[in-house]
Amino acid sequence: MRLDNKDLLGYFFERRKKIFGVSIGLLLGFIWIFKGFGSLIVLALSLYVGYNYEDILKKIKDVIDKRMNNE
Repeated sequence: MRLDNKDLLGYFFERRKKIFGVSIGLLLGFIWIFKGFGSLIVLALSLYVGYNYEDILKKIKDVIDKRMNNE
């Protein structure tokens, strides 16, 4: 299987928010580790939250919308 640049750019463009979230999570995780406050678990949690950031925001917005509609 061969990937060309167009496919690769399309892949990254579709997942740009998740890639950005993972990058921020990785940066925060490394800062915590090098400052002595964390370990591998902190890094793993930061990556998980960064990867699922977009999904978490959608769920929070849905909960807020449902509560606003109920009132």
